[in-house]
Amino acid sequence: MSDAPSAVDARSRRGAIIRWAAGILVAVGLLGFVVLGANRPADPQLLPHSSRPQVQDFGEIAYRISGAGNERCALLAETEAQRQVGLMNRTDLADHDGMLFRFDDDTRAGFYMKDTPMPLSIAWFDDEGRFVSSTDMEPCLDRVECPITTQPGPTDSPWRYARAPWLIRASAPAPRSRWAAPVATSA
Repeated sequence: MSDAPSAVDARSRRGAIIRWAAGILVAVGLLGFVVLGANRPADPQLLPHSSRPQVQDFGEIAYRISGAGNERCALLAETEAQRQVGLMNRTDLADHDGMLFRFDDDTRAGFYMKDTPMPLSIAWFDDEGRFVSSTDMEPCLDRVECPITTQPGPTDSPWRYARAPWLIRASAPAPRSRWAAPVATSA
């Protein structure tokens, strides 16, 4: 019976040593994180991560519509080749809010719906992001020639950006508010 108390004492001491060792390892680990963290920038910021699937050959652009407040994300068509393809043969927008067509200079170019299976609304904006006009466009499938859609209204209103879909089959008029300039792009 004299061995019983010493076995309990030995197990108790072993448990205490393990707890102390674990505590020391945690303290050293925390100290290491603090020391390493001291060498980082004073105001670190997380970069946005898009959970949206990437669409081959198109970038993305983040933007805001004044008054709405929240940031949106659209596919970006800024080269002539990207603008020619646009939303052709797309049945979904890959979790994007649409496609923004960006031009380097003011333009009055038209759009067509060749091989675009979904009806869209499109809105035009000037170089400062102010709404110019909008209209609906019908699909044009399996046809060689499709109608060209230009902005309705005065023909002397140049624009720099167009966004489709402005609203999917918009029934309400487009807001007369200002579209905020792009906040970020990625290729």
